[in-house]
Amino acid sequence: MEIQKINKISAINYFGGKYQWLEQLYNFFPEHTHFLDLFCGSMTVTLNKVASSLDTANDLDGSVINFFKVLRECPDNLLQQLQLTPVSRQEYKDCYPIYSEDPIEWARRFFVRCRMSFQGSGLKEHTGFNACVNTTEKGLSKNVSKYLSAVERLPEVIKRLKRIQIESLDYKECVKKYDNNGTFIYVDPPYELRMRNYKKWYNLEFENDNDHIDLRDSLTGIKSMAMVSGYESDFYKDLYKDWEFIKLRPRRHSMKNTKLQEECIWVNYPLVKKTLF
Repeated sequence: MEIQKINKISAINYFGGKYQWLEQLYNFFPEHTHFLDLFCGSMTVTLNKVASSLDTANDLDGSVINFFKVLRECPDNLLQQLQLTPVSRQEYKDCYPIYSEDPIEWARRFFVRCRMSFQGSGLKEHTGFNACVNTTEKGLSKNVSKYLSAVERLPEVIKRLKRIQIESLDYKECVKKYDNNGTFIYVDPPYELRMRNYKKWYNLEFENDNDHIDLRDSLTGIKSMAMVSGYESDFYKDLYKDWEFIKLRPRRHSMKNTKLQEECIWVNYPLVKKTLF
């Protein structure tokens, strides 16, 4: 299958984000009028897809919702603060706890913890600063270059963000509210704990198999088209045994080893070979 490359934008690094998988995911998206990103996280999937008549990004993590709300409503203030923030181990430490009563400072801390950590893992206190020892990019330390580039590209994110409706609902309530024949729901829940090299890096977790079963039950019998992302496992293959199963092309994992990640999707609609980007 020919995979067409796209010019991607990204607001934040986020553990479990689908930045590297976008081209493959979009190739299996069905035609729809309403796109619902049920666990939006970094919002990368919504930001980079072709705009629908209605795009909705949902997440219960207050830091996620506050960041995108501030980015959309107070962009100049946030951008100025981010431009003045040094790429510094001490700054990274000082941005935890992430929460602040000032929404702009809360958003700044969240961005710093996501962008200055390894693989967007900075939501937890124990995760470390991604220091650069001897790698350069654009004549700068690579981590400094990447941080500055991320800040510089935020206006592109803001432009797309203006067309996106942001929700903050429990996923069950969100599915019930927006379930419709013209709706396509993209579902990217926390990975199974047993399938991860690193445990509990999300602020809001699926603690056990029952949480994944509850999600499957919420998607059973809906009018909407739905796609579920996850790692290949016997548990997930059985959970969605009545859905179409697609294994995506693997990419090498960059964390401590070169294990090939078996990223897969399950869909509840007939597959059509059509690229929508």
